[in-house]
Amino acid sequence: MSNSISIQKRSLNHENFQENKLKNFFEEKLNISVEPTNRDLLISKAEKQFFDNISTTQITNTLILTATSLIEKDPIFDKIATQLLLQKTYRKVFQKKVNSNNFRELYQQSFINSLKIMVEKKKKNADPKLLEFDLEKLSQELVLERDNLFNYIGLEVVYSRYL
Repeated sequence: MSNSISIQKRSLNHENFQENKLKNFFEEKLNISVEPTNRDLLISKAEKQFFDNISTTQITNTLILTATSLIEKDPIFDKIATQLLLQKTYRKVFQKKVNSNNFRELYQQSFINSLKIMVEKKKKNADPKLLEFDLEKLSQELVLERDNLFNYIGLEVVYSRYL
């Protein structure tokens, strides 16, 4: 792919597209082992849809859609699409960049804040009695690894209905 493609970062800064950054993302952020041939196939198909001034959010969405189109070819693409959607979900919920150093803390704090917001805005008929529980203690009992039990379609349903 031509290096003339400009990427718009969340900070609104621009930088040239670098395929190696995308490859590093797969190795560092996804909680699954992806063979280089599958990763490269996904990236090459997605790159064909990139355009100048594409945002990082659009890149993520393109990667997700491309991965879902390849699920028939190999079930690993379901796992890749799921992990990409999880990363997108975390970014949306936490409203911060997620890394292994702050993940647990952001997850737990998000749980507490979301319950408070739901009760405050009377969303989904959230009962105010929820706030009487020790939310800090409850948040520490969350098993974060269970997010990885979703398949793509299951996570997509949760994402589209509740976010």
